Parts: sequence; structure tokens; C-alpha cells
Amino acid sequence: MESILSSIAPQGFRARMLEEQDFEKGYLDLMSHLAEVEALQFSKFREILELMDNYYIVVLEDLSTLQVVASGTLFIEQKLIREGKKVGHIDDVVVSQSYQKLGLAQHILGVLKEIALSKDCYKVILECEEEVSGLFEKCGFQKKGLCMAEYINN
Repeated sequence: MESILSSIAPQGFRARMLEEQDFEKGYLDLMSHLAEVEALQFSKFREILELMDNYYIVVLEDLSTLQVVASGTLFIEQKLIREGKKVGHIDDVVVSQSYQKLGLAQHILGVLKEIALSKDCYKVILECEEEVSGLFEKCGFQKKGLCMAEYINN
């Protein structure tokens, strides 16, 4: 895993897996670009991280500020069909506003796809808003089907 992470990091950044210390390095602020982030205590953050089997959260840390400035998540789903193969689900790809247009999202996606390949996934899928679909198409993703959601317990 370390070779995948280090081989893809752009100059001035370090690609790595999310760590407990990222609570203090702006991770939740970064995630607020995607959705409203409720106040979360460090102990709860750590507890959630420990429960995340089959999740790979990759971050890019700016080496000059030591802040997390980009992130993406890969969840590995074991299938009972398709001869028991696996599917990678990519979610929460985000780049801090002041770091956009530097190719960081492409780097994050490259790492997530390499991890999926190393975990024997036969495909990776993601959902996104129409206005950012071009980014994902540039990274090799194709529009397929339709995504639907029902928010329960709101």
C-alpha cells in the first residue's frame, strides 16, 4: 500500500491513509466542502475510524502547512454474485478550494483505483453531481445507469 501512496503523490504533498492526527489537520473542515459537518469530538472520530473495515481513506497533506487539503474514500464491497468478486465504491472526493485546479483530485482518484486493483476489484464505481462529471470522465469513468437515493432518518 505504501508504494501505491508514495508513487502517486505530487511534489510538495504527501499521499497517505487518513490518521487520527488528521482531526487536528483540517480533515473535517475539508469534508465540509461536501456536506454539513456536525461537531464531532476527537474520541468519536477515533471510534469511527476503528470501525471502518474495508474502507481506504486517502488524503493529500500539504508538506508546507501540514494540513490535509484533498481526500477520497474507497469502500470495498464483497459480492455474492460475479463469482464472489469485489467492487470498489469511490466517495467523498474533495479538494480544498485554494488547491483546486492543481490536479489533486486526479491524484486521489489514481491512488484509489490502484488500491482497488490491488484488492482484486473487478470495477470501481462512484456517484457525482452532473457539474463535476467531466473530472471523473477525464479519469476514465463512464456514465452508467442512474443513481437514486432516499434519505431516511433525517
